[in-house]
Amino acid sequence: MKRFLIIFFCIFFTACSTKTENKKSDVETKEINDAVSKVKSERLLGERIDGPANLRSSVNGKVILTLNDNVLVETAPLLGKWFFVGVNVKLTDKQAKDFKIYPNTNLLSTEGKIIGKSKDTIELWLVGDGSGLIGAYTHFDNIKKHSIPERFLESELEKGHHDLSSLQNFIWTFNFQDFNFNKELKYRQLFIYESKLVDPSPRDRITLLINSKENLIGVFHSRKLNLNKYKSYKMDRGHYLTVIGDLDNKEINRIISERNNFDNSSD
Repeated sequence: MKRFLIIFFCIFFTACSTKTENKKSDVETKEINDAVSKVKSERLLGERIDGPANLRSSVNGKVILTLNDNVLVETAPLLGKWFFVGVNVKLTDKQAKDFKIYPNTNLLSTEGKIIGKSKDTIELWLVGDGSGLIGAYTHFDNIKKHSIPERFLESELEKGHHDLSSLQNFIWTFNFQDFNFNKELKYRQLFIYESKLVDPSPRDRITLLINSKENLIGVFHSRKLNLNKYKSYKMDRGHYLTVIGDLDNKEINRIISERNNFDNSSD
């Protein structure tokens, strides 16, 4: 009897935990969908700070700077519950020469607006033309979820936005550009770059594949898309193809082969 009760409580608490996780996921999805619906006049361009937020020297490390709300940053792929982020700042001649920003200094955007403050000495990643790139870690809750392109795209697809017209808000918000190479694919390609935190010569982070009827038939992506309704295929060099349209296996294999050939023939 005692053993039975232990098993019962284990099952009960596991079930409760699963329900809690699902509920939390549903709440997050609703929050993202609501935020996406409100983005009509703001060009996000990329991830935005939900702040003010602390940025650290390492995961759970020393706070080295703070950033104000809505500051534009770059991110590397999520590491557990932490993002490695980069922010471009305007530099003085001394900061550029020393490759450092010292404590208690206002951080300026490249346009000269105050966007945060240093709390410790910050080593710069890159320096050039009066500006520099800072790299540091922040908890994933400090990034506005709807400003993450993958989460925004998931929300759009869940709403049934599968054509060029209904995806215009997403395309405009993140400033997608036409990709005029690899025309052997025979689809229009609209893309955004991966972060230079990931690769100094970044490739595409997301590429939308649009057919002649202006329908979205697939997405190339370098980061995870949570789209259980659709099948994804791993390609060379870390990218995936998620198929959105009604494509047969022959066409899917042709798209993957053409993309792999293009990637493997370029630097």
